[in-house]
Amino acid sequence: MTQAANYQRIHRDHLTAVREGDIVADENLKDGSVDGRRGVGLVIPVNLGSVYASLIEAFRSVEPGQYLYPVEDLHMTFPSKICT
Repeated sequence: MTQAANYQRIHRDHLTAVREGDIVADENLKDGSVDGRRGVGLVIPVNLGSVYASLIEAFRSVEPGQYLYPVEDLHMTFPSKICT
C-alpha cells in the first residue's frame, strides 16, 4: 500500500468513526482545561533509489514475509514540541 493510499484509508476510517460518534477523547482534554500542547512535524522525502531497492531485495531473500516500505514511501520525520 502506498503512503497516499494509507492516508486515504486512515481518513476514511476515522471519518466514519466521527460520523458514528465513535470518538475516544484525549485524557488530557477530558477535564475541560485549556490544552497548551503544540507540535510541528517536518517530513522530508528520501531519494535512495536503486540503493534502497537492492537492500530490500536482499532482505526479502532472507525474510520474505517482512513488510518493507516501498521506495516511494520513504521519508524522515522530525518531531518538535512547541509549548505556549
